[in-house]
Amino acid sequence: MTSRCTIHRKAAPGARTPGALKTTAWTSVATGIPFRLIRGEGYRSILIGETQTEVANRLGDLPVGTPLLDNDLIEITVGKNAGRVVRVLESIGADQRKSLRVPVVETQRPEEWP
Repeated sequence: MTSRCTIHRKAAPGARTPGALKTTAWTSVATGIPFRLIRGEGYRSILIGETQTEVANRLGDLPVGTPLLDNDLIEITVGKNAGRVVRVLESIGADQRKSLRVPVVETQRPEEWP
């Protein structure tokens, strides 16, 4: 795994950055984690407007023991897919001895991120 990522999680309601007036929406759970974005098996159907389309299933490959929860966002910071953000669909993935494979879907970067 040559890419690196940062895992972001929705902050608890009311969590604040010191000195900030606004509620912080996200907190970084882990940074510099080895990551690989790979194609999964099959396709899934999605609806875009009024058009039904199929997109390939994607998997995120991370080290076993990575602290993940459903709906965490993974920001790819280094490597081929740097700048992409994916959302964890299901945090209990397939254990491949030294890696954890979880289903992910590409998503937009939240506006409140720096």
